[in-house]
Amino acid sequence: MRKGIGVLAFALVLGAAACGQAFFGDSPAATFFGEFRPVLGSWAEYVITPAGEAPATLKIAVVGQDGERYWYEMVITAPEGDRVVTKMLVSGNPSEPENLERLIVKPGDQPAIEMPIELARMSPTGDAEVPEPVTVDKGRESVTVPAGTFEAQRWLYTQGESVSDVWVAEGIGPYGLIKTHSDEVELVLAAYGGDATTLITETPEMFSMPGMSMRPPQGGAPAGAPPGGIPGTAPAGTPPSAPPTGAPPDAPPGAEGGE
Repeated sequence: MRKGIGVLAFALVLGAAACGQAFFGDSPAATFFGEFRPVLGSWAEYVITPAGEAPATLKIAVVGQDGERYWYEMVITAPEGDRVVTKMLVSGNPSEPENLERLIVKPGDQPAIEMPIELARMSPTGDAEVPEPVTVDKGRESVTVPAGTFEAQRWLYTQGESVSDVWVAEGIGPYGLIKTHSDEVELVLAAYGGDATTLITETPEMFSMPGMSMRPPQGGAPAGAPPGGIPGTAPAGTPPSAPPTGAPPDAPPGAEGGE
């Protein structure tokens, strides 16, 4: 049973990377246009509609803090209702794989699995070069989404053949993102707040795969995990993203997530 759960988590990570390339980019975290400004408890929920497909929902949140690193959580709910929670310990923008230090995946009601960092940082594009994005400032304008009407900064991003319109505003979740629109996908803000807590409160099992090294994860136990953390381990955009600073030393205890 445990092996089957691990294989499922492995497939989910690879599947999300392969199937969501238009939005998810080169990281287990979705690629957001905007500066990552983590504030403990901040969250934002979006409706994502890929071209020609049914809409899904995505919630992103900052659910814990470990020194100057943050526990960043992403919850994807498919049109059929299936849910996957991905929790990452990051030292900067989660969309950049080099900032990822730990990755925990919880598919549905299955036990949480901690993935090897080598797998967590795996790029769906392999060794292919990804062109640098070109940004154009389109000025400020009013934009209306399900969460309300906002005065936002509009940017036009061009990366290779992909062109995206993006609207951002301060104080909205970890990225300030209000809306993204391209030929491949549209994302709109549905709700946001400042009371996020983790949906993964259990101690995750460690995933192992023949031929893959398993270095002990560095950093504290996941926010919300039982005292002692994981057995056998150490205790527990628009402009370029800035690393968080001035963080308190202790991560808060986790609980069931709030909206």
